[in-house]
Amino acid sequence: NDYSQPRLVGALIPNVQVCRGIAAALACRAMLRVKEGKTEAAWQDLLACHRLGRLVGRGGSLIELLVGIALDRIAGQADLALLVHGNLTPKEIQKYMLDLQRLPPMPPIADAVDLFERFMMLDALMLFAREWPAFDESVGGANRRAKPGFWQKLFTRNVNWDPAFRNVNRWCDRYVAAARISDPTGRRAKMALISTEVNSIKKPSGITLALQEKLMGPKTRGEMIGDLLVALLLPAFDKLETAAERNEQECRNLRLAFALAAYQRDHGRYPEALAELAPKYLDAVPDDIFSGKPLIYKPDAKGYLLYSVGANGKDDGGQSFGDDPPGDDLVIRMPVPEPKSKNK
Repeated sequence: NDYSQPRLVGALIPNVQVCRGIAAALACRAMLRVKEGKTEAAWQDLLACHRLGRLVGRGGSLIELLVGIALDRIAGQADLALLVHGNLTPKEIQKYMLDLQRLPPMPPIADAVDLFERFMMLDALMLFAREWPAFDESVGGANRRAKPGFWQKLFTRNVNWDPAFRNVNRWCDRYVAAARISDPTGRRAKMALISTEVNSIKKPSGITLALQEKLMGPKTRGEMIGDLLVALLLPAFDKLETAAERNEQECRNLRLAFALAAYQRDHGRYPEALAELAPKYLDAVPDDIFSGKPLIYKPDAKGYLLYSVGANGKDDGGQSFGDDPPGDDLVIRMPVPEPKSKNK
């Protein structure tokens, strides 16, 4: 047997980093075109950036999905700069808002776990079955060339691997089912429960684990190995779901920003309340995903502050991660603040 064969757990995804650079370049060129007065060309660059994020997100793995979300966020931040500096007409704003609405949604995280992440863990478990316990020291040792010795082979002969494979599939099935719950509150509660259970299955190491291995029967050993692999490789459910929900909320905020800009061009001011946007500028005003309540909107003489309370469910007064003090709110400020100098 060739123990140096690469596995899914060690698969390289070189296109991800390349696409990060492309997204940044598209956003920068769009801003240059805005300065030159080429707003339509700028918008096509930004639309390409949004599409690139969705294309990367369809790569199959969770890493590609999370990078796709990051690329979409790069485009969204540049979209806001276009609204401020692009001198757009109401007709252009409506057209661009329609382009945003026509973009396909990001692939659900459940799809990535159901396929790629599941098979990545099952593939790693196959390696466990061939190389255990040498492979137990590091999942990243998938390309080790040393063959298992006599005692290692003796141990693996006393393991029933079927329960291990069933455990991995069972945890993946539970996560996928929870991730597909349509109600956000119920979904978060189920995710939190699964994360707590995953953390609780981590096994002791050292002498205690060695003693347990010798006292366990083949079936129990297989279950232990499956649990160990789940604890090592199964992603943090709640954090992944939060990333997906933040992206969805930022997309909602962005569409609202375009609707507010169209209203401002028509009336010379921003509306006193978001409800004034429907039905002319939006079919309906979306609520905050995280609170289930209306988004917080505060207009003033110069612009407005619009924000979601974010994943912590607490109103931080419109303070986001990059503010001082930092908060968890997902914020749009108009006019867009000038970038902060890194030297300060």
